[in-house]
Amino acid sequence: MILKALGYLGMTAVVGLLVQTMVTTYYLGKIDSGLNTSLDSTSRLISVQKAIIEKNESLGQVIATTKQMNQQLGSSLQVTQAIRSNIQLINQLNADTLQLNQNMIASGSQSNQSLQSITSGMEQLKQATEQLFRSLQRLQQLTEQDRANLQKMKQYTEQMNQKTPGVSP
Repeated sequence: MILKALGYLGMTAVVGLLVQTMVTTYYLGKIDSGLNTSLDSTSRLISVQKAIIEKNESLGQVIATTKQMNQQLGSSLQVTQAIRSNIQLINQLNADTLQLNQNMIASGSQSNQSLQSITSGMEQLKQATEQLFRSLQRLQQLTEQDRANLQKMKQYTEQMNQKTPGVSP
């Protein structure tokens, strides 16, 4: 009787964790969409920077900043790819957890083995989530650096516009 109650309590906890991971996956999907939009905007920014460089002759500071930004964009891309990989891993782990939960309900006699598998899956999910958190922190740092570089680009552009006849600031 106690084992059966513990089994139901364990299944309830696992279902609760499954719901939580599904919600987490939904929000991670939103983050992924936002990151894709950010990468698209960054690509457009690079195109604008290229046009500015081609139309102006004295852009030494802009070129140096652009090179630094290109390096940081490469880092941002790597972090974004790591985040995407983590999201895919989390989705797979969620699918595995769901399958394990369905197996637990269908076959109560194998519940102990299924709970051990779920524990392992949850540990992997925890590790993947922690890695995602670290990647998001790194992406935030890179975004802050990008913001500072964009501010520098704006200042340089304003300086060039002031020096170029016929261009209003």
